[in-house]
Amino acid sequence: MQFIIFEDEKINGLQPLNLLKGSFDINVGIYSIFDSIYNRYGKKHTFTVICRQELEEYQKQIKPDVNVNDISVEETLFINGRVHLINLKEVVKKLPSDTVLFENDDLIFAKLSENNVLNFKNEFDKKNHVELVKKLSLNVIESEDFAETYIRYENCWDTVRYFKEMLNVQLEELLMQKRKNRKKKEKKINASDKNNIYIGKKVKISPEVVIENTDTFVYIDDEAVIEPFTYITGPVYIGKKATVKAGSRIYGPCSIGYTAKVSGEISHSIFNPYSNKQHDGFAGHSYISEFVNLGADTVTSNLKNNYSKIKIKKGDHKIDSDMQFLGSLIGEHTKTGINTMLNTGTIIGIFANIAGGGFPDKEIGSFSWHISGRDLERYRLKDSIDTAKIVMARRGIQMTKEYENLVTHVYNTFGK
Repeated sequence: MQFIIFEDEKINGLQPLNLLKGSFDINVGIYSIFDSIYNRYGKKHTFTVICRQELEEYQKQIKPDVNVNDISVEETLFINGRVHLINLKEVVKKLPSDTVLFENDDLIFAKLSENNVLNFKNEFDKKNHVELVKKLSLNVIESEDFAETYIRYENCWDTVRYFKEMLNVQLEELLMQKRKNRKKKEKKINASDKNNIYIGKKVKISPEVVIENTDTFVYIDDEAVIEPFTYITGPVYIGKKATVKAGSRIYGPCSIGYTAKVSGEISHSIFNPYSNKQHDGFAGHSYISEFVNLGADTVTSNLKNNYSKIKIKKGDHKIDSDMQFLGSLIGEHTKTGINTMLNTGTIIGIFANIAGGGFPDKEIGSFSWHISGRDLERYRLKDSIDTAKIVMARRGIQMTKEYENLVTHVYNTFGK
């Protein structure tokens, strides 16, 4: 069987988190929608991604074993890249061929026989999936029958809305994999429920660390470092080679990605790989992308004083998030200066710089220099790339030409 994870025409709602990656590559817990499927079926089945043209070369580089924008003709399960199928195993096993599921005209998934894949392939990129299904006379099933089997991401703040649920699902999957061959740990840890804790290889946990995880999961991956006087309450994932600095307070749900370095108070937040928050300050209900650096005492407000639902600024419009708690959503390579205060529902693009104290705007575009007391300036492309190369090299990563071309495309298209 072939698995196809595709981007549809509604991916703009996920900006800025998908400006430098496929929408299916956005972290929804510990890993992305793509990884959650590929980790389970990638070794035994054909995998294809359908993405924006500007992403094609970069996707080929980072997914060498995956077809990019090239559909094979075989029995296929199409999965919307904005949709996480919680019960994917049942969908794969029990869903009959030539069956599709829609919700509000969004194609959620479709399982097609080889004959219909050829017809689907020829017109799939026209985006009018509803008309295509009618044309092929496929069996349409009701979304109510699958309402609790998937999560659909429409806006970038949905990463925070559904984070706890997704983190619990992925933590349980990881723990189930490890429990089969689990060995007793000689290292003593100060934890309330050691049965729901996994500690990887070469992990360094200070004796002064306290883990409170009754009825929740805590997963500390290989070579992570937890410094003294840290308090952790689950559910929490701490990634490989990540560092939690001394005196930190981690209130789950939280996900700290590969080599990320964090400190201070963190609650209900995703810190992606290579992100950096090495000083005090509060981060709550926030999404921090790769290579973001939060300066000392940067704080995110995640609750309004009147406890009302948080509105998102999008140009001249305000969108009701229908969320009482929402902090900041920050794109790749963005940096904040010391004492930066970010308001509830702040959305910041990629390669932005915010400094000078006070509350900046709740909407900050990509490649913006937002310095308090100064006029807004645009980051020069060469300077932004040169700095990114230095930052990436510090984590042992060399910027590829494909990545640089993608950054250039975004700069010319979305920078403000």
